[in-house]
Amino acid sequence: DRPLSRTTGFQTRTENIGAVKNSGIEMALSYKVIQTKDFTFDLSANYSINTNKVVTLTEDDIIRTGGLTKIKVGEAIDTYYMVRYAGVDPTNGKQQFLNKDGVITNTYSAGDAVLLQGKSRLATRFGNVNATINYKGLGLSADVYYSGGNYVMNYQYQELTSDGENVISQNAADALNYWKKPGDTGVLPDPKQLYQSFTTDRYLQKGDFFRLRNVTLSYNLPSKILSKAKIQNLRIYGQAQNWLYFGTEMKGDPEVGFGQAESTGGQTFGLFKGFSYPQTRQLTFGVDITF
Repeated sequence: DRPLSRTTGFQTRTENIGAVKNSGIEMALSYKVIQTKDFTFDLSANYSINTNKVVTLTEDDIIRTGGLTKIKVGEAIDTYYMVRYAGVDPTNGKQQFLNKDGVITNTYSAGDAVLLQGKSRLATRFGNVNATINYKGLGLSADVYYSGGNYVMNYQYQELTSDGENVISQNAADALNYWKKPGDTGVLPDPKQLYQSFTTDRYLQKGDFFRLRNVTLSYNLPSKILSKAKIQNLRIYGQAQNWLYFGTEMKGDPEVGFGQAESTGGQTFGLFKGFSYPQTRQLTFGVDITF
């Protein structure tokens, strides 16, 4: 989505502007832990490590639409390009930033944005573990998914802890943890100082997470019982999807995809967290009958 001058009447145009290279390792293991007539236990896992790098561009570095990331030769695609946040001044509660030279200042300037090397929207490692148990027609399977190594700009959390800017709207409980007196540390800025929040790496959070993607409990009725009713197979099951989740740093669900307010240009997967619905928890019960 190469940016265009607004005088053209368009913001971007899709073009072939260069090339990227992906390299890494994929591993898959499976093991039949127990195999008897009445009881089986199977375990499998896969894990991938991926490194992404821009290798050619038809022009100089390109700042993506929205200004959050930059495309630069030698870096991962969509490496974040932002002003760095330097915490709260404990003497007066004001926000602090780093300028391009790394010097702390109380004045925000978009011109102080720098490339945050190693911080991209792309996951660098992911995989899953699956376990399946069967005992005399009773089955239990579980699938755990993991993804990590990426970063997500958490606009949702920025809105909920907005340094007073959105005080008339719903706020997170964390918004109450703001500077109140000299010496306060580990707090949010004093909302009375500026009444405004800025787009910085303050809300750039690791997207690592584990999710219990699927658990299925089922029972296949014995064929001796089914044959009398001229049924080949009858399976009763219950299934839970996305029921448990654990994130390492992200405030809210880090599994961000396309959707309302979740992408720029409609094609930037996982760039920032907006206000779309999180992953849905589902419970399903059913009966499968084969005649």
